[in-house]
Amino acid sequence: MLDQRRRSGTIGSLDPVAKHRALGNIISDAVRLRQQSGLYAGLLERFEAIEKQLQADFASAACVSHPGDKGDAREEVLRRFLSESGYLPGRYEVAKGSSHAVSTSGHISKQLDLLLYDALNSPKLLAFGNIQYFPIESCYGCVEVKSRLDKREIEDGFAKIASFKRLRPRIGDHLVEPYGFGILFAYTSSVSWSAVSEAAVSCAKEYPSSEWPNLIVVLDHGILGFMGERAPLVSSAELRTATRILPAALAIGHSVLLTFYLLLVDLLGAIELPMPALRHYAVLPLTCGEHTYRFEYGPMFEAGRCPDHGAFPRTLAEAGIQRILAACPQDSEKDLGQLLDPAQALRQSRSGWGRVRVYNPDALPLEKLLRRPAVVLLHGANRRVESLDYELLEIDGERYLLPHYYIARDDLISSCPRCPSAELSGISLDDWRNAHERRAQDAMTESPVSED
Repeated sequence: MLDQRRRSGTIGSLDPVAKHRALGNIISDAVRLRQQSGLYAGLLERFEAIEKQLQADFASAACVSHPGDKGDAREEVLRRFLSESGYLPGRYEVAKGSSHAVSTSGHISKQLDLLLYDALNSPKLLAFGNIQYFPIESCYGCVEVKSRLDKREIEDGFAKIASFKRLRPRIGDHLVEPYGFGILFAYTSSVSWSAVSEAAVSCAKEYPSSEWPNLIVVLDHGILGFMGERAPLVSSAELRTATRILPAALAIGHSVLLTFYLLLVDLLGAIELPMPALRHYAVLPLTCGEHTYRFEYGPMFEAGRCPDHGAFPRTLAEAGIQRILAACPQDSEKDLGQLLDPAQALRQSRSGWGRVRVYNPDALPLEKLLRRPAVVLLHGANRRVESLDYELLEIDGERYLLPHYYIARDDLISSCPRCPSAELSGISLDDWRNAHERRAQDAMTESPVSED
């Protein structure tokens, strides 16, 4: 009794990490005594041995001199535990090498250290040596592995995990809320436990809660999460409900690997993955920041051709997308066929071509805006005609009609990067049409090109 009182008094004087480690040692003693009696006491003792082996393997990897090789070595230590120990069911696989997750929106995650995916149903979109790309629908989560945690490494881990967690999976015809998890794992820390907590809070302010790491694990210190109103927020669905940034200690000083394993199994078991719709990965849309877009008539409109410099990519810039979205509110949708009737001088309406939002910030008359003078070869002779003059794009899943006049005037789509920029910012629609009229008249005087 006296010895136990002295022991309790000594523990009470320790710092939190040392206190929990000392209490854990008491529990470990009890588990070992139970096993010496021939009783199976559970996972705890076995995981203590595995944790010591991980630390020893990490220490051995420290002798690797090249930074890239050292990073590969520390990842391999944890990958081997997760994939070869037999503690994870066979359906969960850890990708090897440089892994990326891809969304049908065209967005791609940063390079991820350890990516856990569905080994039974997941195809690889690309597998070339150690480079692998997986559909986000097949990914359970990612683990970013660090040797020694400090503020810079925490910032890097937050950024990589956020790049994964913001990818939206597709179920059927709809993009849904992300469900994958992200874990920041380190073998040790070069700063105090309180400094780790402060750095995590600082980084969390830079991201929405849905993109925070689910867990921050420091193998020789503890596990940090985020606190909700009454309990820690562990799953990604729970993190989305966070209303404040408050760290929560999920383990301190003892049984860190076992707690990490149990929480990981909970995170994996809570996710049911759909089969990826590979047809949507055949040709991915283009991306600009968080936005995604595609030319309605496919990749052949993605490439422009300059007579002097050859092919160049036609892309939208962030400023151009914002201008289009601001000028085309949701209630501005119109039937495409009925829009084109006046421009084509048709007497009979052509409805049923789908609805579009028209970029027309100056409210110009569509019969002039959507037409321009042009020359075509017809029956062996050049003919002057009125040609339709617009382009259809899909931005964030919505269709937009962009007249070429505005594309040029407002610089909505990039032109040849090697040619001087045309000064069209103040050009009027009449001047635009007159310029095309002069080109048409010049073409009319040229010899027609053979129809063959």
